Amino acid sequence: MNTNQDAALPPYAQALGYAGLIPLVGCALALLASGDPQLRHVAERVLVGYGAVILAFLGGVHWGLVLRERSDRAATMLAVGVVPALAGVASTFMAFEMAVVVQVAVFGGLWFYENRVLGPETVPAAYLALRRWLTLAVIAALGLALLSSALVRAHPQPMSQTSAPAAAPSAAMAACAAASRAIGTRGAEHDT
Repeated sequence: MNTNQDAALPPYAQALGYAGLIPLVGCALALLASGDPQLRHVAERVLVGYGAVILAFLGGVHWGLVLRERSDRAATMLAVGVVPALAGVASTFMAFEMAVVVQVAVFGGLWFYENRVLGPETVPAAYLALRRWLTLAVIAALGLALLSSALVRAHPQPMSQTSAPAAAPSAAMAACAAASRAIGTRGAEHDT
């Protein structure tokens, strides 16, 4: 492929990319801050579901690159472009901890493939730079969620603490709840 490596991303691409982190970071912080089992369940489902959507989006980028300009790598890029969506969907059927591990592996593996196998000869350098920071932030948010899950399992709170309503929800919990409403998650009564 002969992509224009000097071309900058559209000015809004970075803003939209970083804004896309809000649901993941919000849910990870909600998991860290809350002992409420129902809120934790919703935050876990939203985090995994949103991660699966983002993985599908990233795979679609490969299809877009191939459709824009054919290359001798087209078949491989199309096949690799399907893997994140399949892994993301599969992760929605897994236990939370396993789903997060799978998503971390796929986000990291796709980043490695784009940077080390395809490189700036195939993928625009500005996109690779943006993806590096977004991928680090996604992996950090997923890692925080996994750590939160381990902490809750290691130090369960007494029932009186987990069932008491919070006086004022944190911004992270509010962001997670808004993301939940936006994608149609119904909380504890919706168990995937």
